[in-house]
Amino acid sequence: MSSAQECHKRQRAEDAGHDPEDGPAETVHAGVSLDLRDAEDAGHDRERTEDGQDRAQAQVAGRNRPRGTANRKYPPHDRAVAERRGRGSRCDVLVLMEMKEAFFLMRARRDAEGMISDFDYITVNTEACRVAGCSQAELTGRGLLEQFAEVGQDGRLDRYRDVVDTGVPYHSMFDYHVGGTPGTLEVSVTKAGDGCLMIGSDVSDRLHAQQELADSERRYRRMLETTREGVIIVDAEARITYANPQLAAMSGFSVEELVGSAVWTFLSSESHADVETGIEDRRSGKAGVYQARIRRKDGSKIWILISASPVTDSSGQYAGSLAMISDIDDRIQAEDQLRHERDLNDAMLDVAGALVAVADANWCFVRFNRLAEELTGYREADVLGRSYQFMVPPEERASVAATLDPVTSSDHPITLENHWMTKDGDRRLIRWTATGLFDADARLTHVVAVGLDVTDERQVEEQLAQRADERLKHDQELTAAHAQVQSRAEQLERSNRDLEAFASALSHDLREPLRTTADFIHLIEDRYASDLPEPAQELFGYVIDGTQRMSDRITAILNYARSGASAAPPHPVDSAAAAATAAADSGAILTETGAQLCIGPLPTVSADALQLQRVFQNLLTNAAKYHQHGVAPHIEISAEPLAEHWQFTVADNGPGVPEAMRERIFRMFVRGATGDEDGGTGMGLALCRRIVESYGGRIWIEDNPGGGSRFCFTLPKPLS
Repeated sequence: MSSAQECHKRQRAEDAGHDPEDGPAETVHAGVSLDLRDAEDAGHDRERTEDGQDRAQAQVAGRNRPRGTANRKYPPHDRAVAERRGRGSRCDVLVLMEMKEAFFLMRARRDAEGMISDFDYITVNTEACRVAGCSQAELTGRGLLEQFAEVGQDGRLDRYRDVVDTGVPYHSMFDYHVGGTPGTLEVSVTKAGDGCLMIGSDVSDRLHAQQELADSERRYRRMLETTREGVIIVDAEARITYANPQLAAMSGFSVEELVGSAVWTFLSSESHADVETGIEDRRSGKAGVYQARIRRKDGSKIWILISASPVTDSSGQYAGSLAMISDIDDRIQAEDQLRHERDLNDAMLDVAGALVAVADANWCFVRFNRLAEELTGYREADVLGRSYQFMVPPEERASVAATLDPVTSSDHPITLENHWMTKDGDRRLIRWTATGLFDADARLTHVVAVGLDVTDERQVEEQLAQRADERLKHDQELTAAHAQVQSRAEQLERSNRDLEAFASALSHDLREPLRTTADFIHLIEDRYASDLPEPAQELFGYVIDGTQRMSDRITAILNYARSGASAAPPHPVDSAAAAATAAADSGAILTETGAQLCIGPLPTVSADALQLQRVFQNLLTNAAKYHQHGVAPHIEISAEPLAEHWQFTVADNGPGVPEAMRERIFRMFVRGATGDEDGGTGMGLALCRRIVESYGGRIWIEDNPGGGSRFCFTLPKPLS
């Protein structure tokens, strides 16, 4: 316990009429009540204690103090009380002297008229000396204006006078400088006898910290409001506490509309589960990056990329999340379009009637279509990444490589014939049309080859050559055989001419839209790559590669589109089973549109099951897709016998097909005049016509008496 505390304890006990030596007494709460003379004595006592000299005693002895405690006369009983109280006042001063706050006790100096002209320092503590920049000896006994002249200029002297005259405390703050170091003191001035007591706290560090915090907050807010990305802060209840202008522009809501609302208000419903999962991750302290979809104020929806981190309070508890938000809607749409085109190309490759093989710049397979699988017995997975030469007989490899060499430096197609070895060891003679694909720097990227199996044709030619002598004896047989060979040769020649012309046109014109798509993707990458995280940049690389692969596949598919290859050999097919399979495969769009499908009794015909299934599926998909707005599709499949054929009818209640379009709509790449921007590729009905006619039938469109259209086609009855 300090001397001041011990002194104060004793004084309280004595005031209560209890001698401290007699043991504990009842605690009496005593405020600090100061007499200026007692304070002066206490100050001298402290000075004597600290300096080890008896200067205070000499000063007191030489000073005329008629009202001092030492000169007072008391009755015997009151003298003890007065002495105890005098000791208590000095104890109060000692308590104040040991405070960490600056303590100034001042006596009013009055002129001849009794007006306060200045204040004299009576007692100050160590902190007061530090703030004043001088020692206790230098301050004690000096006037306030002598030490600090500015007090009389800035109005503080008048405030101190008011405190003495009115007894109303005065509170203020003022700056000080000690040794060139500035500071700020927060003071409270109260009346003390014919003077005042000033207690001040140094708030320099607090004000400096507050200023630094304000500066930091301004810099942080400036950074958030000038970034190109959207920024959002949500609290622990997922309510928005901050949104920058970029997020407001992105969402269409104002900052005021966003702040205070729940984050779910501008999220699309399909993204709620993902965002809830993300928030739970933030609660467990995990950062995360994920995609979501927001609903803008105008009702439109866009995709965003969210990079979120948890925010904790001073105790380390979860307090919310901070997220950077990027608009990736254009990228997502481009990816969806590329994915749709890729899926379409894959589907068209698989229904192609010609061999389609695609190799990279190292002559290794990157695509191998269904017909190539059926011909060779190899699955696509078995050949991908392997050189094409493993399928070429060893004795032909050098000549084939030499023939293909011009493809590496020119995009003009070439034609060649060579054998392919099948998985079971057989050899098939293939006639190829190949063309090279190049990037913007004229570097070879892929080689696309479309081929026809001419093994049977060559065997026929060889058989005819071997029977040259027999032709003289069998004119009719020779004429018929020659007509057959000539017809098939003409068909093959026409197919080759179409292949060459079409491949040349495709290498320049039909790939142009995909080049444009690739250019725009490059443009997006150049402009925004620096703002996107590394995974997003990697995705852009995948998109660009996918664009190139799509270009290659489209080239191969369209080469097939005019190949003129024959369909699979006809055989008896259960058309009811084919229709049922087609309906199952079309189940998604039938369910989505609420279509009603009725399938009547269907016969057995001469065709191919897979090809007939594709005819039904294309017609069902068209009937479901192109229906009248607000009216559920109603589709009926029926059949009726003709002389040598069966006539099938697929009737719907849709908008119908204009008379002028009924022939043209069966051409390749022609879409129905429905105004639907998502009307497919224009290949569905062209493929239907190709399949039906390859089996000796025909296809056409009629008006449905009940409204809508009737798609009719015929197929031969099976041979007895």
